[in-house]
Amino acid sequence: MNKKRTSFVHAISTTRKNTHIMQITSLNPKNQKAVNKAVNYLDKYNSTSSARDRAYDNDNEREGRKLDRKCEDLFDKYLTACDELPKRERENIEKKFYN
Repeated sequence: MNKKRTSFVHAISTTRKNTHIMQITSLNPKNQKAVNKAVNYLDKYNSTSSARDRAYDNDNEREGRKLDRKCEDLFDKYLTACDELPKRERENIEKKFYN
């Protein structure tokens, strides 16, 4: 019997500021831990980026600069986590997360 592995995305509610954390099933089970790590950093980056945009919209420059530095740090961590993954897994994360 030939079963094709498919990946899927589902959101799980958490108590952390009423946000949703995306979980992506990796194409290869041995990469699941690294995929979770990368998705976690990307999710944190996106929520911090939204907060940064709100701070700049409200003319709060100090808070905006602080969140901008945090965004840079989180995105660097995301890229580092992606370096551990095969190209196919990185493409899967970006496809599922942004579509």
